Amino acid sequence: MLLSAGVGEGIFFAGMNHVAIKIIASADEHALATSKPAEILERKKQADLQAAAEVASQTTTP
Repeated sequence: MLLSAGVGEGIFFAGMNHVAIKIIASADEHALATSKPAEILERKKQADLQAAAEVASQTTTP
């Protein structure tokens, strides 16, 4: 079962008891916990673009 589990699925063990679970994260939780390299790179690119836009908007031309 565990080998065929999807993202966010697994087995929860509590003592001698265990049960299949599915975790559904909010967008904020997903952003905090993701380990997918493509998502991390995209988030960094977006942050860099936003920082560049802020610098450009603060720069005044004479």
